[in-house]
Amino acid sequence: ILMLPIYFVARAKPWSGKMWLVMAIAIGAGIFFDKVFPVMGALLENTQYENYVDYIATSGVGSNVIRLFIAGIPCLLAYIGRPVIEEEGNEILDISINMSILNLCIFFIATFSSGMAFGRLTAFFDIYNLLLLPWLLKYVFNDISGKIVTALCIIAYTAFFYFQMAITWGMVYESDILNIFC
Repeated sequence: ILMLPIYFVARAKPWSGKMWLVMAIAIGAGIFFDKVFPVMGALLENTQYENYVDYIATSGVGSNVIRLFIAGIPCLLAYIGRPVIEEEGNEILDISINMSILNLCIFFIATFSSGMAFGRLTAFFDIYNLLLLPWLLKYVFNDISGKIVTALCIIAYTAFFYFQMAITWGMVYESDILNIFC
C-alpha cells in the first residue's frame, strides 16, 4: 500500500513543486508525529498491520540524526548539480533523485518517531543512492572540485561507518588474513 503512491512521486520531475510538497509533508509529519500517528493507526485498524501500530508506538527512540545528515548528502549534491541533471534528461537519474529525496524524508520522520519501524522503510530507497552518488560525483563536478567532493564523501561515509559499527553497535574489526584485531 505504501509503495503505490511512491510510484507517482518518483516519476515527478526532481525538485518540482510535487517534490517540495512531499518534503513539506514529511517535515510536518516528523515534527507533529505525535498528532499524526493516531490517524495512521486508525487507517491500519482491522488490517493485518494492526499490531504494527503498537510496535511503532512502543519501540525505542528515533533514528540517529547523523543518519539523517548522511542520507542528505546525495540530495544536496543533486540540488547543487540541478543544471547538469536537467541537461542530461535521464529518466532513471530523475527517479534516483526522487527516491533519494524520499529516503531523506523517511529518515526525517524516523528521527522524530520510532527509528526501528520507519528506519526500516529506508531499505527500499537507499539502493537508489548507489546509482545516484557515483553519477553525481563523476558528472556534476569538474576535475578539481570533483576530487575534493569525492574525498569529502569518502571521509564522511567512512566516519559514519566507524561510528555505526564501533561506537553504536560495539562491533570490532577482525581480519585473519591481515592479522588485524581492533
